[in-house]
Amino acid sequence: MGRVAATNAGLIGICESFAQGLVNTPEYEEWQAARTAREGDAEVAALAADLKRLGADVALAQGRRDPTAGSLKQRYAALQSGLQTHPASVRQQAAAQTLIEMLREANTLLSGSLGIDFAATAAPPRQGGCCG
Repeated sequence: MGRVAATNAGLIGICESFAQGLVNTPEYEEWQAARTAREGDAEVAALAADLKRLGADVALAQGRRDPTAGSLKQRYAALQSGLQTHPASVRQQAAAQTLIEMLREANTLLSGSLGIDFAATAAPPRQGGCCG
């Protein structure tokens, strides 16, 4: 909790109410259910484990300039595509996109009321790089 919030109980209450309202929306509930379903899906877990192993194999083959690296990369891409198009992954991505759209709408409402871009102003400063 930041210094300003610690001295402003009203702000804390408003933020807690907003968060509670958010988690009770159908969009948030679907995102949470989709995320839980994907995390608990045995087929997704197996695909992810295979992808991790194959990724390590690709890195080794490339490091050794192994001529099989190209075919391993193709298998990796196919496996990655299979994971991304798995019904549990598709459901989670769709739910996440819907939730993001709702949060952007909330940001638009807050920004309009405040006269500033709320999300951009509240974001932590960037670290590293050329610009911050």
